[in-house]
Amino acid sequence: MSVADSQRDILADAKLRYKALLSNTEDLDYASAVTQLSAELLSLEAAQSSFAKISQLSLFNYIR
Repeated sequence: MSVADSQRDILADAKLRYKALLSNTEDLDYASAVTQLSAELLSLEAAQSSFAKISQLSLFNYIR
């Protein structure tokens, strides 16, 4: 019986977590999500561009 009660508690916790995730998804503010995604994409592109430029430098070019 204790195993069944333990499993029931685990399933109840999982159900609660799933309801919270679903609620967060349904209550999503799309405007702020798109804005945040755009900012993160811009940051990613800047980092990739910087890496591409830095990786092409040799030590000699860096010293000059």
